[in-house]
Amino acid sequence: MNLVIKEENYNNIAFQTLCQKLDDFQNELYPERTKLKLSALDGLEKLEKIYVIYNENEAIACGGIKPLNNEVAELARMYTSSSYRGQGLAKIIIERIIEYAKEKGYKKIILDTWKKSESAKRLYMSLGFKETIPFDTNAFKNSFSTNDENIQKQIQNNLVFMELDI
Repeated sequence: MNLVIKEENYNNIAFQTLCQKLDDFQNELYPERTKLKLSALDGLEKLEKIYVIYNENEAIACGGIKPLNNEVAELARMYTSSSYRGQGLAKIIIERIIEYAKEKGYKKIILDTWKKSESAKRLYMSLGFKETIPFDTNAFKNSFSTNDENIQKQIQNNLVFMELDI
C-alpha cells in the first residue's frame, strides 16, 4: 500500500464519492434511514476541514470537521472503504482533526454515530470520546438538514452522541 493523506475541499469528487458510500453503509445499518431522505452529501459546504486518505489514486477513507460555534465543532463524514477497515485509517484522520481543532481554538468536538455501529463507538471511545446526552436543537440542525421534528426524533432515537473535551 502507498497511503497519502490529503486536505481536500467539499467539491472534491473523490470525497463526494466516499460520502455516497457512507450513505450506502449507513442505509445498511439503519434501513429506515432511506425513508428519512438523509444524505451525507447534504451540507458538505459547512465542513471547515476535510481529510481524504488515498491508496495510490483510490480514495479509501475520509473525515471532516464542521464548526458549530467558536468553541464546539463536529466530527463529520467519517468513512473507510470496507476493504480497508481495521487498519487504523479512521484513527489517523481523527487524530489530524483533533490537532486541527486544537489549533483553531475549539474546546470540544462532538459527534453522532448509529447505535448499531459498534466498531465506530469503540474507536471513538479509544480516542477519549465519551457518550453524552443528545445534541441541542442548534447542533442537531447543524448535523442534519431536516427541520421536521418527527424525523429528528426518529434519527435521535437511533444515534449515540459523543463528545471530546480538547
